[in-house]
Amino acid sequence: MQRGGNKMPDMERQGGLRLSGCQSLARGARLVVCLVLASVGGSALQAQDTAMQPEEPTPTLHVYTNSIQIPMLVLGSNKRRLTAPITAGRLSVSIDNGPWFRATHARSAADDPISLSILLDANGDSEKLIQGVEDAITKTNLLSLRPQDHLSIYGLDCALIPLLRDAAGDESFKVEAEKAFASWDRRRDHIHDGDCEEPTHLWDALTYVASELYETPRLRIVLAVSQGQDTGSRRTWNVARDYAESTSVAIFGLSYVPADAGGSLGRLETDESIISSSRSPWIMVWGTENPFRQVCELSGGLVLGTRPKYLVEALKTMGRTVRERYIVEFPRPSNATSGKHTLRVKAADSQRYFIRSAGIAVPPPDPKVLADPTTVSAGPKDAPEMGTRKILTKPQ
Repeated sequence: MQRGGNKMPDMERQGGLRLSGCQSLARGARLVVCLVLASVGGSALQAQDTAMQPEEPTPTLHVYTNSIQIPMLVLGSNKRRLTAPITAGRLSVSIDNGPWFRATHARSAADDPISLSILLDANGDSEKLIQGVEDAITKTNLLSLRPQDHLSIYGLDCALIPLLRDAAGDESFKVEAEKAFASWDRRRDHIHDGDCEEPTHLWDALTYVASELYETPRLRIVLAVSQGQDTGSRRTWNVARDYAESTSVAIFGLSYVPADAGGSLGRLETDESIISSSRSPWIMVWGTENPFRQVCELSGGLVLGTRPKYLVEALKTMGRTVRERYIVEFPRPSNATSGKHTLRVKAADSQRYFIRSAGIAVPPPDPKVLADPTTVSAGPKDAPEMGTRKILTKPQ
């Protein structure tokens, strides 16, 4: 199949402001779409004799994009589901270690349309979850897809196989998905390592799947059912992470948990009805250097662990977690420059939060727009300022 490496956009050549990850916090922003408003009054005059009523130019109000929105995952201490909504007044941002600036708006992303791509990695123990995920996609709506959402599905055995591309979330996709799964299941029953002329590995597959979401106007989500093991990608995990951040693709992982692994996992307590139950999904707590965890969390997601008998609860939790992300808004920095920048986010109270935000490229202000005498610019009191700390190295 065609590889995604050649078709992916060159973020460096675009020259935009890139908000990206910094240590344990994923960074990101997304432009708010504004309207150009025009007066359309005077229709009665236009019906009269134009020789008697000279036509006057229609006055136009120019409204320019000047805000940034961040898709943000916010959980409470120990990654618990929040018991009360978090307000904009409690959230602050800092760019390149600049002054902290209070967010102006925060709302739930529950009703925003999403483009969801599911990557089914049949390598390793995660294969034990695949049949249950296939059944959930074709028979239920555990991931809370809505008619305005879009769904793509990819299978990864020794190669990356597109199974469903950009289908509407109105459940009409279920028949096509069932046919695609049946074909892929038969392929996996007969495949051997030597059958792949161009094998694909996890980091390359994730980068390709993210690149297929690049131009969608919806919120971009990848659900990777995988153990996070890579044995030969051309790209490193850090390149895959950097690309996901640069294109505002939040990656969520779902991994198989062996029966004897409970001592090495922490619980993700997201629903009072299952907190005390063994059905509750686990949050994976591998060492901080685990690549799969880093790719997911630094792109704005997280990794859940489960077993086949508890998969329904895990998928419900995953769908709810994606829907309960926040859209946090703040003004464009007054001294915005092109290049890659870091964004930190904090909440103004004593509670500890798990905050992960998705990244995106944000163009710097257009000099022609700034020179327009009708432009109303935010003053230094109304917009944050960038600091001077820059990212020192490119991902390896």
